[in-house]
Amino acid sequence: MTFVTRADVAARAGTSVAVVSYVVNDGPRSVAPATRQRVQRAIEELGYVPNRSAQALAGSRTFACGLLLPDISNPFFASLAHALQDEAMRHGLTLLLGDSGGDKDREQRLLATFLEQRVRALIVVGVDDSPHLEAATRYGVPVVMLDRGNSSPEFSSVCIDNYAAARHGTEFLIEAGHRRVGFVGGPHGLGVAAQRLAGFRAALQDHGIEEVPAWNFSGEFSKQSGYEIGSTISQLPDRPDAVFVSSDQQAIGLLAALLDRSVRVPADVAMVSLDGTDDGRYTRPPLTSVLQPVDQIARQTMDMVTGSRHTAPSRVTIPHRLILGRSSGSAREADPAHSPPHPGGDLEAHTAVNTQQRSYE
Repeated sequence: MTFVTRADVAARAGTSVAVVSYVVNDGPRSVAPATRQRVQRAIEELGYVPNRSAQALAGSRTFACGLLLPDISNPFFASLAHALQDEAMRHGLTLLLGDSGGDKDREQRLLATFLEQRVRALIVVGVDDSPHLEAATRYGVPVVMLDRGNSSPEFSSVCIDNYAAARHGTEFLIEAGHRRVGFVGGPHGLGVAAQRLAGFRAALQDHGIEEVPAWNFSGEFSKQSGYEIGSTISQLPDRPDAVFVSSDQQAIGLLAALLDRSVRVPADVAMVSLDGTDDGRYTRPPLTSVLQPVDQIARQTMDMVTGSRHTAPSRVTIPHRLILGRSSGSAREADPAHSPPHPGGDLEAHTAVNTQQRSYE
């Protein structure tokens, strides 16, 4: 799609390109209020995005992609950004990083900035399930959604099957002999949190285990949230003997809270988390975790970006795998034969059920 230019705005407003520039740049010359109002109305009607890129003055896109994350301090997103940067360089592209800090307004400003820079594509992990990407659609900028899936047919997505991953992790605890299993989930209203809760519940149902509402917790994907939930669990008069935790960061906080209160992991409460970040290698005990393979996610994403002008939007599910640490308390070998079966057809398209041993240094 052709980008709207300042000349288009000038024609709509009945003024000159220079006057439009004065309004957009707030100077250097003053503009009469009535004229300014006409220009601003024309900008809004046409959906004009100011062009800050010298290369884009010639009407082309840059060799940069915009990556928008909700929290770069989260080690999972940091490792994802690093893997995407490596893949971008392999394709001769530059990655521009924006951290929304979990703020919707900031997310919108960053998206607008990326479009001003005429990025080749947008790679987005939204604050919620509905980032406002109308401008990207209008200008024909390809979008790839990561981590939190995608309900729009306009955009491509790359992620694991969060339902299957949570189900796998929960079944691992159950098959290790645990029948009193609790759940720590993500924020209410977030699709990925709902999918992981559904996977947990499916595993309980498959094994004839009744869910205990008092053992079901939700919070932010953070250490602080995990610590607060762990403090609550440690004080329960009737607590679970195992917990599936929806993120490594929550698990690290939960583990710290339990150990601070002399609750032993895994002897008193076993634990499996989801993400498989390097942080889980250095907890005591090391985490058993369902791995999101960021290298594969990054490779598939950049392949989509570089081929996006020639292909329709698509959805790709990357297989997960289980990394065996010591937090789960299972003594069995890390053997694919021990992994529980998963319904749903082609395992390659839905989930991998192989298991690997965490390495220790």
